[in-house]
Amino acid sequence: MKNKLILYNQNCSKNLCCPIDNKLIVNPVYLDDGYTYDEENIKNWLKNKKISPVTNNPVKGILNQNFIMNKIISEWKEVNFYEKEFYFKKKLLKYKENNEHINENNIILINPNFKYYGCIINGLRNGKGKLIWSNNQYYGDWINGKRNGFGIMNYSDGSKYEGEWVNNRKIGKGTYTWNNKNYYKGNFKNDKCNGEGILFILRNGKVINEYKGNWCDNKIYEGEIKSFIRNNFYDSYKGQIKNYNKHGYGIMKYYNNSVYEGEWFNDLKQGKGIMIYENGYSYNGQWYKGYRKGYGEEVKKENNKIIYWYCGEWKNNKKFVV
Repeated sequence: MKNKLILYNQNCSKNLCCPIDNKLIVNPVYLDDGYTYDEENIKNWLKNKKISPVTNNPVKGILNQNFIMNKIISEWKEVNFYEKEFYFKKKLLKYKENNEHINENNIILINPNFKYYGCIINGLRNGKGKLIWSNNQYYGDWINGKRNGFGIMNYSDGSKYEGEWVNNRKIGKGTYTWNNKNYYKGNFKNDKCNGEGILFILRNGKVINEYKGNWCDNKIYEGEIKSFIRNNFYDSYKGQIKNYNKHGYGIMKYYNNSVYEGEWFNDLKQGKGIMIYENGYSYNGQWYKGYRKGYGEEVKKENNKIIYWYCGEWKNNKKFVV
Protein backbone atom coordinates (compact mmCIF):
# COMPACT_ATOMS: atom_id res chain seq x y z
CA MET A 1 0.00 0.00 0.00
CA LYS A 2 1.76 3.16 -1.24
CA ASN A 3 -0.35 5.74 0.61
CA LYS A 4 -1.47 4.28 3.91
CA LEU A 5 -3.92 5.92 6.31
CA ILE A 6 -4.07 4.54 9.84
CA LEU A 7 -7.01 5.20 12.13
CA TYR A 8 -6.87 4.30 15.78
CA ASN A 9 -8.70 4.61 19.07
CA GLN A 10 -7.78 7.97 20.56
CA ASN A 11 -8.46 6.83 24.12
CA CYS A 12 -5.26 4.83 24.51
CA SER A 13 -3.60 4.51 27.91
CA LYS A 14 -1.16 7.26 28.87
CA ASN A 15 1.31 4.48 29.62
CA LEU A 16 1.52 3.87 25.86
CA CYS A 17 2.14 7.54 25.06
CA CYS A 18 5.44 9.40 24.88
CA PRO A 19 5.86 11.89 27.78
CA ILE A 20 7.22 14.48 25.33
CA ASP A 21 4.20 14.87 22.99
CA ASN A 22 1.61 12.65 24.74
CA LYS A 23 1.09 10.66 21.54
CA LEU A 24 1.18 6.91 21.00
CA ILE A 25 4.78 5.71 20.94
CA VAL A 26 5.93 4.49 17.53
CA ASN A 27 9.34 3.06 18.42
CA PRO A 28 9.77 2.67 22.19
CA VAL A 29 13.18 3.23 23.77
CA TYR A 30 14.06 3.83 27.37
CA LEU A 31 16.44 6.51 28.59
CA ASP A 32 18.80 6.20 31.54
CA ASP A 33 16.20 8.09 33.62
CA GLY A 34 14.10 4.90 33.61
CA TYR A 35 11.29 6.27 31.41
CA THR A 36 10.21 5.10 27.96
CA TYR A 37 9.94 7.53 25.01
CA ASP A 38 9.34 7.52 21.30
CA GLU A 39 12.80 7.18 19.74
CA GLU A 40 12.45 10.14 17.36
CA ASN A 41 11.08 12.45 20.06
CA ILE A 42 13.78 11.71 22.61
CA LYS A 43 16.61 12.01 20.06
CA ASN A 44 15.35 15.45 19.04
CA TRP A 45 15.07 16.40 22.74
CA LEU A 46 18.63 15.29 23.52
CA LYS A 47 20.07 17.34 20.67
CA ASN A 48 19.62 20.49 22.76
CA LYS A 49 19.21 19.22 26.32
CA LYS A 50 20.94 16.68 28.52
CA ILE A 51 18.19 16.45 31.10
CA SER A 52 15.25 14.11 31.56
CA PRO A 53 11.96 15.39 30.02
CA VAL A 54 10.14 13.91 33.03
CA THR A 55 12.37 14.58 36.05
CA ASN A 56 14.54 17.48 34.73
CA ASN A 57 17.55 15.69 36.22
CA PRO A 58 20.80 15.32 34.21
CA VAL A 59 21.04 12.23 31.98
CA LYS A 60 23.84 10.55 30.02
CA GLY A 61 21.60 10.19 26.96
CA ILE A 62 21.93 6.38 26.73
CA LEU A 63 19.02 4.83 24.79
CA ASN A 64 17.99 1.17 24.62
CA GLN A 65 15.13 -0.56 22.83
CA ASN A 66 12.19 -1.38 25.10
CA PHE A 67 11.12 -4.74 23.66
CA ILE A 68 8.43 -5.37 26.27
CA MET A 69 6.76 -2.02 25.58
CA ASN A 70 7.04 -2.65 21.84
CA LYS A 71 5.15 -5.95 22.27
CA ILE A 72 2.44 -4.28 24.41
CA ILE A 73 1.93 -1.52 21.81
CA SER A 74 1.83 -4.05 18.97
CA GLU A 75 -0.89 -6.04 20.74
CA TRP A 76 -2.86 -2.84 21.39
CA LYS A 77 -2.59 -1.87 17.71
CA GLU A 78 -4.00 -5.21 16.58
CA VAL A 79 -7.23 -4.41 18.39
CA ASN A 80 -7.41 -0.63 17.96
CA PHE A 81 -5.83 0.09 14.55
CA TYR A 82 -7.22 -0.30 11.08
CA GLU A 83 -5.83 0.82 7.75
CA LYS A 84 -7.18 2.47 4.62
CA GLU A 85 -5.62 3.76 1.44
CA PHE A 86 -5.65 7.43 0.42
CA TYR A 87 -4.61 9.52 -2.56
CA PHE A 88 -4.06 13.17 -3.55
CA LYS A 89 -6.22 15.20 -5.89
CA LYS A 90 -5.36 18.89 -6.31
CA LYS A 91 -3.55 18.79 -2.95
CA LEU A 92 -6.65 17.36 -1.26
CA LEU A 93 -6.41 14.10 0.66
CA LYS A 94 -9.13 11.56 -0.22
CA TYR A 95 -10.11 8.02 0.68
CA LYS A 96 -9.42 5.68 -2.21
CA GLU A 97 -12.41 3.47 -1.38
CA ASN A 98 -15.07 6.17 -1.88
CA ASN A 99 -13.23 9.29 -3.21
CA GLU A 100 -14.48 11.38 -0.28
CA HIS A 101 -12.39 13.99 1.52
CA ILE A 102 -10.63 12.69 4.61
CA ASN A 103 -12.16 13.99 7.84
CA GLU A 104 -10.49 12.54 10.91
CA ASN A 105 -9.36 14.02 14.22
CA ASN A 106 -6.46 11.72 14.91
CA ILE A 107 -4.83 9.75 12.12
CA ILE A 108 -1.48 8.71 10.73
CA LEU A 109 -0.68 9.20 7.04
CA ILE A 110 2.26 7.28 5.61
CA ASN A 111 3.64 8.16 2.18
CA PRO A 112 7.07 7.37 0.67
CA ASN A 113 7.96 11.07 1.02
CA PHE A 114 6.36 12.01 4.34
CA LYS A 115 4.56 11.00 7.51
CA TYR A 116 1.77 13.01 9.13
CA TYR A 117 0.23 12.59 12.57
CA GLY A 118 -2.78 14.70 13.46
CA CYS A 119 -6.04 16.13 12.23
CA ILE A 120 -7.43 16.27 8.67
CA ILE A 121 -10.56 18.31 7.88
CA ASN A 122 -12.05 18.51 4.38
CA GLY A 123 -9.01 16.81 2.94
CA LEU A 124 -6.50 19.31 4.37
CA ARG A 125 -4.31 19.46 7.45
CA ASN A 126 -6.18 21.48 10.08
CA GLY A 127 -5.74 21.84 13.82
CA LYS A 128 -2.76 20.26 15.54
CA GLY A 129 -0.45 17.99 13.60
CA LYS A 130 3.10 16.76 13.05
CA LEU A 131 4.61 16.47 9.58
CA ILE A 132 7.92 14.71 8.92
CA TRP A 133 9.66 14.92 5.53
CA SER A 134 13.25 14.92 4.22
CA ASN A 135 14.60 14.93 7.81
CA ASN A 136 12.54 18.07 8.55
CA GLN A 137 9.85 18.03 11.22
CA TYR A 138 7.04 20.48 12.01
CA TYR A 139 4.67 20.19 14.94
CA GLY A 140 2.01 22.80 15.55
CA ASP A 141 -1.06 24.52 14.14
CA TRP A 142 -2.43 24.05 10.62
CA ILE A 143 -5.13 25.89 8.67
CA ASN A 144 -6.22 24.60 5.25
CA GLY A 145 -3.08 22.60 4.68
CA LYS A 146 -0.59 25.31 5.64
CA ARG A 147 1.38 26.13 8.75
CA ASN A 148 -0.66 28.82 10.50
CA GLY A 149 -0.52 29.80 14.16
CA PHE A 150 2.12 28.55 16.57
CA GLY A 151 4.51 25.77 15.64
CA ILE A 152 7.97 24.27 16.07
CA MET A 153 10.10 23.46 13.03
CA ASN A 154 13.20 21.27 13.28
CA TYR A 155 15.23 21.55 10.08
CA SER A 156 17.41 18.84 8.54
CA ASP A 157 20.59 20.90 9.14
CA GLY A 158 19.99 20.96 12.91
CA SER A 159 18.53 24.49 13.10
CA LYS A 160 15.17 25.16 14.76
CA TYR A 161 12.36 27.73 14.67
CA GLU A 162 9.75 28.09 17.39
CA GLY A 163 7.08 30.73 16.94
CA GLU A 164 4.31 32.12 14.79
CA TRP A 165 3.47 31.16 11.19
CA VAL A 166 1.26 32.57 8.44
CA ASN A 167 0.70 30.53 5.28
CA ASN A 168 3.86 28.44 5.69
CA ARG A 169 6.05 31.48 6.39
CA LYS A 170 7.64 32.65 9.61
CA ILE A 171 5.66 35.82 10.38
CA GLY A 172 5.24 37.29 13.85
CA LYS A 173 7.20 36.58 17.01
CA GLY A 174 9.55 33.67 17.27
CA THR A 175 12.97 32.26 18.06
CA TYR A 176 15.34 30.83 15.45
CA THR A 177 18.30 28.77 16.64
CA TRP A 178 21.13 27.87 14.26
CA ASN A 179 22.94 24.52 14.50
CA ASN A 180 25.92 26.33 16.09
CA LYS A 181 23.60 27.38 18.99
CA ASN A 182 23.52 31.10 18.06
CA TYR A 183 19.92 32.30 18.17
CA TYR A 184 17.67 35.22 17.24
CA LYS A 185 14.62 36.15 19.28
CA GLY A 186 12.16 38.71 17.97
CA ASN A 187 9.99 39.58 15.00
CA PHE A 188 9.86 37.83 11.64
CA LYS A 189 8.35 38.68 8.27
CA ASN A 190 8.44 36.51 5.15
CA ASP A 191 10.79 33.98 6.76
CA LYS A 192 13.38 36.61 7.70
CA CYS A 193 14.32 38.67 10.77
CA ASN A 194 12.35 41.88 10.38
CA GLY A 195 11.43 44.45 13.03
CA GLU A 196 12.70 44.46 16.60
CA GLY A 197 14.84 41.56 17.76
CA ILE A 198 18.00 40.32 19.48
CA LEU A 199 20.72 38.08 18.06
CA PHE A 200 22.81 36.17 20.59
CA ILE A 201 26.27 34.92 19.58
CA LEU A 202 27.60 32.13 21.79
CA ARG A 203 30.99 30.58 22.43
CA ASN A 204 31.34 27.48 24.62
CA GLY A 205 27.76 27.93 25.73
CA LYS A 206 28.18 31.56 26.86
CA VAL A 207 26.92 34.72 25.18
CA ILE A 208 29.83 36.79 23.85
CA ASN A 209 27.88 39.27 21.66
CA GLU A 210 24.36 40.67 21.54
CA TYR A 211 22.85 42.57 18.62
CA LYS A 212 19.65 44.27 19.73
CA GLY A 213 17.67 46.64 17.55
CA ASN A 214 15.86 47.05 14.27
CA TRP A 215 16.23 44.40 11.57
CA CYS A 216 15.47 44.28 7.85
CA ASP A 217 15.75 41.04 5.85
CA ASN A 218 18.06 39.29 8.33
CA LYS A 219 20.34 42.32 8.84
CA ILE A 220 20.43 44.74 11.76
CA TYR A 221 20.82 48.38 10.72
CA GLU A 222 20.37 50.28 13.99
CA GLY A 223 20.50 49.41 17.65
CA GLU A 224 22.85 48.21 20.37
CA ILE A 225 25.86 45.89 20.29
CA LYS A 226 27.16 44.35 23.50
CA SER A 227 30.53 42.62 23.52
CA PHE A 228 31.12 40.69 26.75
CA ILE A 229 34.68 40.79 28.05
CA ARG A 230 34.27 38.65 31.17
CA ASN A 231 31.46 37.95 33.62
CA ASN A 232 29.26 41.09 33.63
CA PHE A 233 31.86 43.39 32.02
CA TYR A 234 31.07 44.41 28.47
CA ASP A 235 31.51 47.13 25.86
CA SER A 236 28.24 48.69 24.71
CA TYR A 237 27.62 50.47 21.42
CA LYS A 238 24.44 52.31 20.41
CA GLY A 239 24.02 53.69 16.93
CA GLN A 240 24.06 52.79 13.26
CA ILE A 241 25.12 49.29 12.16
CA LYS A 242 26.06 47.71 8.85
CA ASN A 243 26.97 44.05 8.28
CA TYR A 244 27.04 43.56 12.06
CA ASN A 245 29.73 46.27 12.37
CA LYS A 246 29.62 49.72 13.92
CA HIS A 247 29.11 51.92 10.88
CA GLY A 248 27.82 55.50 10.75
CA TYR A 249 27.19 57.53 13.88
CA GLY A 250 27.21 55.98 17.35
CA ILE A 251 28.25 56.04 20.98
CA MET A 252 30.59 53.43 22.44
CA LYS A 253 30.85 52.89 26.19
CA TYR A 254 33.80 50.71 27.11
CA TYR A 255 33.88 48.43 30.13
CA ASN A 256 36.71 50.56 31.63
CA ASN A 257 34.42 53.66 31.55
CA SER A 258 36.00 55.27 28.48
CA VAL A 259 33.45 56.71 26.02
CA TYR A 260 33.61 57.48 22.30
CA GLU A 261 30.92 59.41 20.43
CA GLY A 262 31.22 60.05 16.75
CA GLU A 263 31.61 58.48 13.33
CA TRP A 264 32.48 54.88 12.51
CA PHE A 265 33.46 52.99 9.38
CA ASN A 266 33.51 49.20 9.19
CA ASP A 267 33.80 48.78 12.97
CA LEU A 268 36.59 51.38 13.36
CA LYS A 269 36.53 55.01 14.49
CA GLN A 270 36.77 57.07 11.35
CA GLY A 271 35.73 60.67 10.72
CA LYS A 272 35.00 63.16 13.49
CA GLY A 273 34.61 62.01 17.07
CA ILE A 274 35.16 62.67 20.75
CA MET A 275 36.92 60.18 23.02
CA ILE A 276 36.87 60.55 26.80
CA TYR A 277 39.43 58.28 28.42
CA GLU A 278 39.23 56.70 31.87
CA ASN A 279 42.42 58.57 32.94
CA GLY A 280 40.79 62.01 32.54
CA TYR A 281 42.15 62.85 29.07
CA SER A 282 39.82 63.63 26.17
CA TYR A 283 40.35 63.93 22.43
CA ASN A 284 38.08 65.82 20.02
CA GLY A 285 39.02 65.62 16.39
CA GLN A 286 39.64 63.46 13.34
CA TRP A 287 40.06 59.68 13.29
CA TYR A 288 41.20 57.25 10.63
CA LYS A 289 41.03 53.42 10.84
CA GLY A 290 40.72 53.58 14.62
CA TYR A 291 43.62 56.00 15.17
CA ARG A 292 43.78 59.72 15.88
CA LYS A 293 44.83 61.19 12.56
CA GLY A 294 44.34 64.72 11.23
CA TYR A 295 43.42 67.80 13.24
CA GLY A 296 42.45 67.30 16.89
CA GLU A 297 42.43 68.69 20.39
CA GLU A 298 43.60 66.84 23.50
CA VAL A 299 42.68 68.06 26.98
CA LYS A 300 43.17 66.84 30.54
CA LYS A 301 41.16 68.21 33.43
CA GLU A 302 41.41 67.94 37.20
CA ASN A 303 38.72 69.36 39.46
CA ASN A 304 37.12 70.91 36.36
CA LYS A 305 40.32 72.82 35.56
CA ILE A 306 42.37 72.35 32.41
CA ILE A 307 45.88 71.25 33.36
CA TYR A 308 46.95 70.12 29.90
CA TRP A 309 45.96 71.19 26.38
CA TYR A 310 47.21 70.41 22.90
CA CYS A 311 45.70 71.46 19.60
CA GLY A 312 47.16 70.44 16.26
CA GLU A 313 47.90 67.62 13.85
CA TRP A 314 47.97 63.91 14.71
CA LYS A 315 49.37 60.89 12.92
CA ASN A 316 49.08 57.22 13.88
CA ASN A 317 47.62 58.13 17.27
CA LYS A 318 50.51 60.50 18.14
CA LYS A 319 50.96 64.25 18.08
CA PHE A 320 52.53 65.19 14.77
CA VAL A 321 54.97 68.06 15.14
CA VAL A 322 56.95 69.22 12.11
